Amino acid sequence: MNAHVHNHSLSPTAAICENLEYFGGGPAKGDPDPRAVWDESEALAGLDTILDAIVEEVAPDGTQLADERESLLWGFVNTLHMQTVRLDPRWTSFRRN
Repeated sequence: MNAHVHNHSLSPTAAICENLEYFGGGPAKGDPDPRAVWDESEALAGLDTILDAIVEEVAPDGTQLADERESLLWGFVNTLHMQTVRLDPRWTSFRRN
């Protein structure tokens, strides 16, 4: 059962407070974010799971999507790369050097 059911009768302020309670707060847009972007071992394990799922469950051999597997994998990699650049500005400075 879903542990979090959104209450549509909440005021905008109450909805913001509820989201802060569930998800925590972060810095304002444009402010530096001191929180870690990821834990390396957890991220690598998650990537392994996701890539295996794409290869074995989404586009297994013998299906029409098997022919699109490479495109699906590259699409995922490109999406992940763009999010990494957005979340960790050190990647932007690394690419310029």
